[in-house]
Amino acid sequence: MNKKRPVAPRIDLNKRRVAIESFERLGQKLITQLRFETFFACTQRMPHFNEVQELCESAFVQEITMQATINQQRDFCDRLGAGTAGTDPVLKAMMKRVRSRYRKVDRWLDNWILVCWIHCGLWLFTNEDRMRLMSVWLRDRAKFPALSSTDAFRKRCKRLGVPGWNDFQSTYLDAPLHYNPGADSSVQVFAARLWKDVFLPIRA
Repeated sequence: MNKKRPVAPRIDLNKRRVAIESFERLGQKLITQLRFETFFACTQRMPHFNEVQELCESAFVQEITMQATINQQRDFCDRLGAGTAGTDPVLKAMMKRVRSRYRKVDRWLDNWILVCWIHCGLWLFTNEDRMRLMSVWLRDRAKFPALSSTDAFRKRCKRLGVPGWNDFQSTYLDAPLHYNPGADSSVQVFAARLWKDVFLPIRA
């Protein structure tokens, strides 16, 4: 049985603004590190970019809020378990349910997927290319098991609820961008023929 994702609490406008500002800072930092300034400018010209960006920002806000809630509940269980209440069988069962409610995965990957989705044009690639590119971009940061399986990565992205090019079938018949790691090291990302006039040579 699939575990239901907990419902995120309502977020006040000030916290939402701070979260989106954090999202933009992370994105701009990554763009600078990857030297993707020109590439990002090109992706901004693609149809539906604004819609994808808005949904991505909302998903990031929800994710940050959810992570805070999870941390609070886990901290509460830890403090409860450290006291005499931790020996009570009813409370022990409750703490076990709370701790098992959430997946035991590094949720930082969710944040990185959302940041890369819009700031690195991940939404314009196939699922397999997305996973391979994330593995390249994050190789010096941490190891994420979800980046070793295309199906696990696809499910991870689907859970986040962000749209890709294939969600706009009236506009995109195929992935606009393709990753070819076996090509010349200076140009490993290629635009589909229909979108070549939008993109300049891209460094991956």
